[in-house]
Amino acid sequence: NRNDSDIFVIPAAGGTPRRITTANGDEGQLTWSPDSRRIAFTASPMRTASTRIFVVDAAGGTPENLLGDWQYEPEQLNWLPDGRLIFAASIGGRTALLSLDPTTKKPVELLSGRRRLSGFDWDGDGKTMVYVATSLTKPTELFIASADGQGERQLTRFNDKLNSEIAWSDAERF
Repeated sequence: NRNDSDIFVIPAAGGTPRRITTANGDEGQLTWSPDSRRIAFTASPMRTASTRIFVVDAAGGTPENLLGDWQYEPEQLNWLPDGRLIFAASIGGRTALLSLDPTTKKPVELLSGRRRLSGFDWDGDGKTMVYVATSLTKPTELFIASADGQGERQLTRFNDKLNSEIAWSDAERF
């Protein structure tokens, strides 16, 4: 295994970089905890291992694997002001958005369906999110929902004319 990248912390005013991680592989998708005391990131502990979500103290220490042997790989990691980590994962040809409480370490599905979701972003207090969704029968549009996945609403209608002219073929799952 190679150690291609590590996490360093540098004071905003400048100074000497301080190394936080030294594990093999690539750490990525860094996100600060709301209290700025911890950093969450994704990494693969070994070249052939699945990507996991880790949390480490900003002062240094041993990173903690929050996903254990969960079978899917996290993408688009964010830490919300309420303390939950939010991430997407590809699950059986669809995208799910999940929350993860760092204390319970149990992923909970917030958004799903037979579609691909991407481009997640949250408002400043982490209570509302926007994202892009597309499926075999519905071309890409922008959606909004509360941070718990409730109250989903479509914001754009770019493809309404196209949808009225085309009978989209759905795929059969097997």
